[in-house]
Amino acid sequence: MSYPKGGDKLSPPLHRDGGRYPAAHCANTEGLFRIIQSITSPKVEPLQALACQGGKERLDEIENPELAMGRMQDLYEKKGYPKEWIDKAPARYRGTARLDR
Repeated sequence: MSYPKGGDKLSPPLHRDGGRYPAAHCANTEGLFRIIQSITSPKVEPLQALACQGGKERLDEIENPELAMGRMQDLYEKKGYPKEWIDKAPARYRGTARLDR
């Protein structure tokens, strides 16, 4: 297999001489999580624990939507939004939810 000029061995060429594209291994988010879960290695355990923690947090937010609102406010604070804007954000979302029904 020949690689394009300036390419490295990790990136396959975009097309072969015949103009056909090579097979690529792809996965969506769900597929990636399934692959991570299937790996049995001590090096992957921290990533698996992080994925489990994130899943638990989302399930907790489904049971108690106020947790999601708190997470949203923390995220906007970290991004540097003003406190007044953050306090008004939930009201904006409630207004759009009524329109979606």
